[in-house]
Amino acid sequence: MASTPTTPPSRAPSIGPDEWLYRRFPVQWYDKVKDQIQTRAFDDLGGEAMSVYVASQVKDPADVAGAADPCLVRFKTSLALELGQRVFYAPGDHDAHAHVAGNKTRSVLKSFRSHCEWVIKPD
Repeated sequence: MASTPTTPPSRAPSIGPDEWLYRRFPVQWYDKVKDQIQTRAFDDLGGEAMSVYVASQVKDPADVAGAADPCLVRFKTSLALELGQRVFYAPGDHDAHAHVAGNKTRSVLKSFRSHCEWVIKPD
């Protein structure tokens, strides 16, 4: 499988700092007892940048949440930028698909976790 880019395409439209980004992850990465998301929900996995969706480009959050036991949170692009990340559109399963690329240290992952808001929380 080909790796996805970690740098923005040269002619891709920019994503403004006030845009909300949706991040989906498996329900197994949510600890219901502690009511806490595991930090790996915000990490780069398999050598690919963190996959997100630009909320203003999504008609219904359920469209990008996934089918079984969806978990969907949101955070502002400005947060990612403040954490030294790059945010850019990337070809994917939806026109709103984007990547958040950059060094995700433990403190960066914890910042994403502490500043995100639930959109679709598991029961």
